[in-house]
Amino acid sequence: MTINKAMILAAGLGKRMLPLTQKTPKPLIMIGSKNLLERSIELLIKIGINELVINTYYLSQEVDNFLKTKNYKISINVIKEQQLLDTGGGILNATKKFENNPFFVLNPDTIWNKNYYA
Repeated sequence: MTINKAMILAAGLGKRMLPLTQKTPKPLIMIGSKNLLERSIELLIKIGINELVINTYYLSQEVDNFLKTKNYKISINVIKEQQLLDTGGGILNATKKFENNPFFVLNPDTIWNKNYYA
């Protein structure tokens, strides 16, 4: 079975990263030349994902602004949570987009290197 759908969890408040996250959502924190979200999206593209859902809540407009600057060649849907749903609620919400299809869930806090690519 090939899985070609994924979700990136990007709705959290990033409290453990304060003061960095006062004006920048955690997924947009820079690590070297790229932010965490960009690294996650690139990893998913490299493993064959062609449909992506990103949930947002805290500073969601910043994530929207970042995505507008990119030209990713996959379908990316942003789900803006009206209230923080935590991990399980966010994933449950994404299942509506993917219906009964399997999908990966990625936390952008994890930094993957090229040794993990398929």
